[in-house]
Order: sequence, then C-alpha cells, then structure tokens
Amino acid sequence: CLNEYREARKKGIPILGICLGMQVIGLHNRWELKKLPQRKVGIYPVSGWWGNTYETFWHDYTVGPDFYREENVIGVQFHPEYQSSKDKPHPVLVEFINLCKQYEI
Repeated sequence: CLNEYREARKKGIPILGICLGMQVIGLHNRWELKKLPQRKVGIYPVSGWWGNTYETFWHDYTVGPDFYREENVIGVQFHPEYQSSKDKPHPVLVEFINLCKQYEI
C-alpha cells in the first residue's frame, strides 16, 4: 500500500484516504500508529476545514489527527460516506471530486 501511495503522490494523482487509507497516509508521514484500548465505534463531533460535523468512526487503531489535507491528498480517520447522500454529499467527498476534476491524465 505504501509504495502505491508514494507513486500516486509523485504523479500528483488525487488521493482520498478513508479510515485505513488515513493510516497509510500517517505511516507515510511517520506518525505513530496506536492501537486503541477499545474499538472506537459511533458518531463523534469533528471540526475541520469543512466546519463542525458529527462523523462515524469504526476503527481499532488511530494515527495522527482525525483528518489531513495537503495538495492532492485528503485523509480522514472517519467515514464521510456514512454522512453523505446524493442530495447532500459530504464536504470532504465534494472536495475530493473537485481535486479529481483538476487532475490531468
């Protein structure tokens, strides 16, 4: 996974890391991967560049912050797809789609 992540970054390909994908981003950035004492499951408040929202978490490990944004990379430790619909897409997903529209093949 790390090799593919590095290659995509080098090529400027937009990257969206959700949950485990955020952990890959964290490992690339040399953040410490920590096993939680118990699984984090539920809906928790998160404040990010998109504002204040309640997000769905489901994981046994954590790495760095709950979200990360840099150039062509977006990473979130939560699951924005759970709080998203066709009529009201999650701002993180909208941001990623906008990144993809800017990418030239």
